[in-house]
Amino acid sequence: MNRVSTITTDALHAILGQQGLKILDCSVARGRQAGDCQYINYHKQHIPGAQMIDLDNFRDMTTDLPFMMPNEAQFIHTMKRYNIKLSDHVVCYDTSGMQFFGFRVAWMLYAMGHENVQVLAGGFPKWLKEGKPTSTHDDSTDHKDFEYKLNPDRIKLYEQIKEFSESDHSAFQLLDARGPGEFEQAHIPGAKNFPFGKMFTEDKELLPADERKALFESAGVDLSKDIVVSCAGGISATVLYGGL
Repeated sequence: MNRVSTITTDALHAILGQQGLKILDCSVARGRQAGDCQYINYHKQHIPGAQMIDLDNFRDMTTDLPFMMPNEAQFIHTMKRYNIKLSDHVVCYDTSGMQFFGFRVAWMLYAMGHENVQVLAGGFPKWLKEGKPTSTHDDSTDHKDFEYKLNPDRIKLYEQIKEFSESDHSAFQLLDARGPGEFEQAHIPGAKNFPFGKMFTEDKELLPADERKALFESAGVDLSKDIVVSCAGGISATVLYGGL
């Protein structure tokens, strides 16, 4: 029977930059340990010309079962996103020793009719061991443009919210963006409920600023004092923040 073949590190090195060569970093962070993010690892170091393909989303999204094969429409959409044509030579690799995910993506391509797909023998670990070239996401970037630093005034940590809940609640105002039902079931002591949906028109646009201001004031919110927003998952609270 036909099979997915492998390619040596030397052979891949010899054809880097060749027209029609598509290299896929298929790594998946297993166990999700702190700091273990394959996108971060990819941006730090990858084989020159490689693209990161996200197996967590390159799957059947209609089931909770892991890594199920996507349907043809989703597969084609993904191939268009990565500009991988049936005529291309595709090489898959990952950062594990035995290329679990490299073989997975190669098989997916092969099952969908791609005949020229290979897995890098030894994968990225062997590539690195041999001292072969690597790239960062953008070698030309000025690092000063990316010197992000968290402003502690723009976020409250668990310990600070816990201290607020156990005090007289005067340190700041805490608004809970969830719906009334969820809020009534359980909420942080001292929090006020302000469902984020109240700020929107029927057309799902934010109400004019003066109308939002009136809504907050009628809910007992003092807009001249510090306000902290919360919810269940950290999403709707940011909508409430935007409305404020």
